[in-house]
Amino acid sequence: MRPNVLLVVLDTARADALEPYGAPPGSTPAIADLARRGRALESIHSAACWTLPSHAALFTGLLPKATGILGEAERTPQAARPVIEANARRSLPTVLGRAGYATAAVSTNLWVTEDSGFAAGFDEFRFVDSGRQANLHRRKRRSRLAWDLEAMRARVDDGAGAAGSILRRWLAEPRERPFFWFVNLVECHSPYLPPKPWNDLGPLERLRAGEEARRYLTMAAIWKACAGAFAVPDEALERMRRLYTRAVRLMDDWLADLLAALDAARVLDETLVVVTSDHGENFGEGGLMGHSFSLDERLLHVPCVLAGPQVPDPPPQTWSNCLVVDNQVFVAGMTARQGDQIVGGNSMYEQARAVFAKIKHLVEAAGGRMDDVVKVNIFVTDILRREDVWKARREVFTGDFPVSTLVEVRSLFPKEILVEIEAVAILGAGGRS
Repeated sequence: MRPNVLLVVLDTARADALEPYGAPPGSTPAIADLARRGRALESIHSAACWTLPSHAALFTGLLPKATGILGEAERTPQAARPVIEANARRSLPTVLGRAGYATAAVSTNLWVTEDSGFAAGFDEFRFVDSGRQANLHRRKRRSRLAWDLEAMRARVDDGAGAAGSILRRWLAEPRERPFFWFVNLVECHSPYLPPKPWNDLGPLERLRAGEEARRYLTMAAIWKACAGAFAVPDEALERMRRLYTRAVRLMDDWLADLLAALDAARVLDETLVVVTSDHGENFGEGGLMGHSFSLDERLLHVPCVLAGPQVPDPPPQTWSNCLVVDNQVFVAGMTARQGDQIVGGNSMYEQARAVFAKIKHLVEAAGGRMDDVVKVNIFVTDILRREDVWKARREVFTGDFPVSTLVEVRSLFPKEILVEIEAVAILGAGGRS
């Protein structure tokens, strides 16, 4: 029997914001569990850095230029409609519809709507408009006061709740055919203002976050930052990153609730679940903000986690980077590689920080802490830059430092890797004298 298909696009979700791709344990437990039951594909890249061309490529299998999404077609959703509909015969909902699937979609993104042509091929298409994207740009005093009040209260989402209700109604309806459901959620898209309890800032901090969104997250402000006039304060960036992380957790909890509903309806085991993103997001890296006016690996490397019937097992592993034996944790082969990206670029200090962060996550996941690490072996490609490694080491260890060995090697793999670290931790050994 053909499986149902549930395709969920977590709009603007960076790959490294999810656990299977390096986020700290506990960041996205539902997605991590989905990956354990299925697969988290590593080298998946979006065809574009923003919603319209990315979804056009996702639905048709064509690169954006081949779909015709260029120039005037990118200006408004309505301008894109004839181009998107011209490709409808080869789009995912049309193809699955011809194969006997009942097709339905719910989107919270104003670029993925009936107005923009994406309803073509779907039996039913629902658009949920929270209005927040439009409110971000309104300048009248009353609109600004309403925006500030909403930000401070933190009571509304960007459509995830309504989208979930629509899916539950569909789930309660009788079905004679397998379904293909597509969902787009924009909860971690700017302005990064999730509702409570995911928004864990105090009222004044939430108010600041709302004002910072109006100041730094409009299209004009993002363009200005990416064009070289970057002026977003570190404090504002840190608030944005924190709320972005909390918004990602909101979507993970939303997914957990939906999967539980599918399971209660006894259709989860018959459903191929695919969770992905259309692009990532920048938070000041390289002087870049947002996603519309720049192009880099943070924007193009996207997650793709799938589980369900007919998902092949991953190829057998020939080694492990972490083993827990009794009360000992062995970590090896830790580098700054994150999928196809090297965190930290050509900075040995930044690469070392990224590696120690990975080791910290693994040790903590095993029930320990960094003070439990008793030994590290550090391999570097340039021993003259060892002070960069020591600086990073001082940031993660307190009390007695672990015994350490530093070795210079000719090269590491891939060649952009400057430092590799292995560590041994004994759980409970922290505070040794």
